[in-house]
Amino acid sequence: MKNTIGLMKHFIILIGFLICNVIIAQEDETKNACPEIENKKAIKLYEKAQDKKKYKKPERIQILKEAIELEPNYAEAYLQIGQELVINSKLNNSSFAPTTSFFRKAVEICPQIHSSAYYYVGFNYYEEMKNDSAIFWLDKFVKFRDEDEKKFDKDYDGQIFQAKEMIKYAKKENELKKKTVPFNPIVVKGISTVNSEYLPYISPDEELFLYTRTVPDENIDRVYHTDKEKEVFVMSKKNKDGSYDNGVPMPDPFNKNSNEGGATLTIDNKNLYY
Repeated sequence: MKNTIGLMKHFIILIGFLICNVIIAQEDETKNACPEIENKKAIKLYEKAQDKKKYKKPERIQILKEAIELEPNYAEAYLQIGQELVINSKLNNSSFAPTTSFFRKAVEICPQIHSSAYYYVGFNYYEEMKNDSAIFWLDKFVKFRDEDEKKFDKDYDGQIFQAKEMIKYAKKENELKKKTVPFNPIVVKGISTVNSEYLPYISPDEELFLYTRTVPDENIDRVYHTDKEKEVFVMSKKNKDGSYDNGVPMPDPFNKNSNEGGATLTIDNKNLYY
């Protein structure tokens, strides 16, 4: 008898546990479900925007915006506008910025509406170098789970790889920003002039300073004045006091063509690559 009562208690506990799980699952589904649209005019406009043969992209977007005016919580309409604009951004090789307000509104209304909404919002923040926001949205994309395959783009695997890479580099950049050092630039006497000097390289023994300098393009064959400049590959030597001289253009075979520079020396100063 005692064994029977014990088994009944375990059975009742198990039934209660299962009922709780069902209730929690139903609550999660309700929480993540998109709100039901009751405005028939808005629904008709949304359905009208699905006809890609009859209506061009700008027309479809405008129809969807009209649906949103009638039904501000039309998550599917926000999502579709974002998706239409994504195609524009890809074709024009431009930023995803125009898509973010629509995608953000879509997931605000319906968090489980589509995985790509999180991806493109995060991608845009990454391009804008807003690392914390990028990490937040891309992490939501990576963790997005749903049994409905329609909530994932065809190139989902590629998006996942890209998202993880962006998260990695955004975190790395955040760490680097924490390691700040005092910034106190000074003029390098002898090398710095009124002209531009760039692409610097100091030899391993610090005896030579190689760089590119812009100078006026004084072509003797030209009979007219010009403000055009040319690049000269220059080498400065170290003085006894530790400073460098004003530098001289590298001799033949250097400086025969324009846009020369970007030097690297081997540790013994014998071989130069540029």
